[in-house]
Amino acid sequence: MAEFINHQASGAFIKSIHDPIVRDMVLLSYQVLCMSDKNVEGEFDLLFFAQIMEEFLRDRELVVKRLRGEWGENKSGLGL
Repeated sequence: MAEFINHQASGAFIKSIHDPIVRDMVLLSYQVLCMSDKNVEGEFDLLFFAQIMEEFLRDRELVVKRLRGEWGENKSGLGL
């Protein structure tokens, strides 16, 4: 079972997100993670998770393109 760390700091970070839509989406992903029955082992940094989700969701145009299946160039280096 995972030990969630930086719980309070992640809550403060989420509250500080200025864009209300991005804030709500980060909060939703945070809630889904915390209520998940997946077995994650070790420490899981909730602040890092919230920061990464905010960074991803901040670019709404990119998110919309991805949801539409417009993948564009793969810059991950993962060969996916």
